Amino acid sequence: MIEFSTRIWIERPRNEVFDFVSTAENNPEWNSAVKHVERVDECEVELGCRYRMLRDLPGGKVENIYEVADFSPDRQITIRTLSGPTPFVYRYSFSEKDGGTEVKLDGELIPEGLPYKIPSFLSSRLLKRGVKSNLRTLKRIMENVA
Repeated sequence: MIEFSTRIWIERPRNEVFDFVSTAENNPEWNSAVKHVERVDECEVELGCRYRMLRDLPGGKVENIYEVADFSPDRQITIRTLSGPTPFVYRYSFSEKDGGTEVKLDGELIPEGLPYKIPSFLSSRLLKRGVKSNLRTLKRIMENVA
């Protein structure tokens, strides 16, 4: 299992950052691995809402079904996979800080089920680098919103 924790400060109000991140259909805009996300259920973003996500990972293309496992508006959203390779849990926390928002991401991922085997030390390094890059992209997008 790969565990990581990272954070970034974004110069935007917490509710705006939370709304953008918790809208799963926005993920392809800021997460380089995510190519498409769609709701499986007819629901608003809430506890138990399920999504189908298509990702392009170093080991190949994968599809996961994930659910919202914890949801506290403007404060926290946790997503966890229900099916597909590379099972994961991602916990996003949002706090007001210095007139902006601190986003903290804690994650756990099991790098198994990919079409190609990647050594664990390499998959850990790639994942952590990718997560940090994605959060920097999120920051650029959010701070360029008029």
